[in-house]
Amino acid sequence: MKHINNGDELLLFLEALSNSHRLRIISILSNGKQYVSQLARELGMSRPLLYLHLQKLEEANIVSSDMELLESGKAAKYYMLNSFELQLNEELISKLEPILTLKKIRKWRIKSMSNGATGVNIGDIVSTIIILGFMVIPIILIVLFYKAYKKNGERAEERLSIEKQQTLNLQKQVDELNKRVGKIESFLKEVD
Repeated sequence: MKHINNGDELLLFLEALSNSHRLRIISILSNGKQYVSQLARELGMSRPLLYLHLQKLEEANIVSSDMELLESGKAAKYYMLNSFELQLNEELISKLEPILTLKKIRKWRIKSMSNGATGVNIGDIVSTIIILGFMVIPIILIVLFYKAYKKNGERAEERLSIEKQQTLNLQKQVDELNKRVGKIESFLKEVD
């Protein structure tokens, strides 16, 4: 059973519970251990995103993980829920607040940010990258399709130009043959 002994643990614990996806993970793991691939399928979530949520839960000691060797010979990572109970009230908060060290770190971050520096949160960076990826990938695909379409159009124009040239050449050859046939016919008329 997990017991919270200081303010930092309380903040980590509450922060880990402050996301609907992580609450769903806890709900699923309450039924027993799950392999990452099973958990990702059940949640309908990509593994990289799932690992971010699991990492947050593991930091708060809400879940733990282990590796297991499957019959196929592959190693598989699974997660299990650590038993916990939290009775949150003003007395617990008052008791844990004075020994809160993250509070000092956050004050430093706010002060650093006001001096022009940036406090960087890896979760924010990953979220931003994922969101930008969903916005940028379609644009890249549109550009690539447009370039392919344009290139195919240029190729079609080149082929059309070549075919026109070949048609003109054939027409010249036909005209030349018609002239020769005309000369041969006139020669044959003279001979008769």
